[in-house]
Amino acid sequence: MEPALAPGQCSTGTADHVCTGTNRPDGPGANQPCYDTVAQAASGYLDLTLNPGNPRVCGPAVADSITGMYAAYGILGALHERQRTGRGRLVEVAMVGAMAHFNIDAFTHYYGDGELMTPYSRPGASQAHVLTCKDGKRVALHMSSPLKFWENLVRATGHMELLDDPRFKQRGERIRNHGEVIRVLDGYFKEYDRSEWCIRLKEQDVPHSPVYDASEALNDPQALHMQLRQAAERPGRGIFTAVRNPVIYDRSPPARLVPPPELDEHRSELLAGLKY
Repeated sequence: MEPALAPGQCSTGTADHVCTGTNRPDGPGANQPCYDTVAQAASGYLDLTLNPGNPRVCGPAVADSITGMYAAYGILGALHERQRTGRGRLVEVAMVGAMAHFNIDAFTHYYGDGELMTPYSRPGASQAHVLTCKDGKRVALHMSSPLKFWENLVRATGHMELLDDPRFKQRGERIRNHGEVIRVLDGYFKEYDRSEWCIRLKEQDVPHSPVYDASEALNDPQALHMQLRQAAERPGRGIFTAVRNPVIYDRSPPARLVPPPELDEHRSELLAGLKY
């Protein structure tokens, strides 16, 4: 497999080969360089993650990871065919194509209903909120469509009058008044610390989570139970800590974390396997 290369730089001398890059090696954009943010922007994805009031690029390198995932399942398809027919495939994955497919919900709305989604379209329809608590920490909620989750949230706040508020009584009104829902709830959430809200929300079966940063997330009791954080010794370099692979197969223990190899660490074994 080759890294994310400019179009036309893929080697094609082998039938068992993968190339990730910006685009197919032809077309009007074939010679343009591409990085994560460029792919996000060209695919329409970035438009849905920018704060309209402060349009700055936020968050991790999504396009790099998504393209790698599409490449991985492309490889699996090619390996299956090679096992079935004896012939391999050249697998090409363009970053822009990967991100456009990942962003398919926006195109479904546009081509199906003529609706151009905004950064707040999906959160409004799914009734997703981030609320700040008394201690300055945040909680994320996702009410989705079942009425019970809205009713349970109201019970958790203790402000039962919200059930009869005409702005919020029907799901359609809550979607149209999404900003007002957040404004009202944000005021209530200032009444207690995050730990208290998590107790209240759990008691009422409200879909929620603390908004963790990287120093907190892997210390959550569920994350600890899942053994998401793993560590391994790197000779001469100390402890290497990372997140384990999330895929678990039955009849097999979770994969053991192995530190990344040193430069040329496995050179002799690889060359021997290639009969060099």
